[in-house]
Amino acid sequence: MIFSTPAVVETFNAVARLVGGEEMRREVLEKKIFLARGGGRERKLDGVVFVYIPGGSFMMGSPEGTGENDEHPAHFVTVDPFWISKYEITQSQYEAIVGNNPGRFKGGDNPVEQVSWNDAMSFCARLGERGKAAVRLPTEAEWEYACRAGSTTRYYWGDDFNEDYCWYAGNTKSAADFAPRPVGRRKPNAWGLYDMCGNVDEWCMDWYGEAYYAKSPEKNPTGPESGKGRVVRGGNSSSFIGVPYSANRFWSDPEERSRYTGFRCVIAEPLTSSAGKKD
Repeated sequence: MIFSTPAVVETFNAVARLVGGEEMRREVLEKKIFLARGGGRERKLDGVVFVYIPGGSFMMGSPEGTGENDEHPAHFVTVDPFWISKYEITQSQYEAIVGNNPGRFKGGDNPVEQVSWNDAMSFCARLGERGKAAVRLPTEAEWEYACRAGSTTRYYWGDDFNEDYCWYAGNTKSAADFAPRPVGRRKPNAWGLYDMCGNVDEWCMDWYGEAYYAKSPEKNPTGPESGKGRVVRGGNSSSFIGVPYSANRFWSDPEERSRYTGFRCVIAEPLTSSAGKKD
């Protein structure tokens, strides 16, 4: 399992105090474990940078008494290793693969938006064909696992909101329509991923199920067999201060194209579940 626990950290620190060594904060120890297991390695596929995420386990969802109804119950989930794009897919990357730029908020380094779930899946398929790799959208579990980066707090940087880590309505209010900003300008999470919260919402593979967490399998969950929409995660540049947290989830019609919705990609073995089937 990739995460340390408070007991592990306290044991480490007790030994450190005994021998006169330096005590270690939990997040530092988690980072060391992550790197020791090969995490943080990068590879590039046709201009898209991917970061390797070792498999592991975590508590998915919000603790009792916090969050929205569909974020409960918090449940133990294990995911296999995967590669995830370091940044949200940009307009220049999308245009290079697909041949057009649908984004409303133009800028080569801006995240592409106004793409449907089907558009995002098509991009992944084309990128995979060009790079000879199995490219797809992240499952909802992979997305939250990557977003949290070992954290158990409300946000991946802590329990208190910090705009240094994300673009949201409070720091984009000077822009027309709270426009998203170029990727990679805020602080990354502990695993080196940028803009996991804020900037643009991100499509996931799964069908959305409001009560799915109560019956979700522990190993590599892929969502319900069907649903009314696909999962969207992360919050965007027009979100209020309380929205872009790690467990927040909602859904959108797979054909909808929103000026605040984009995506990032995953390299992994293709999913066999119906959650991975194209509409």
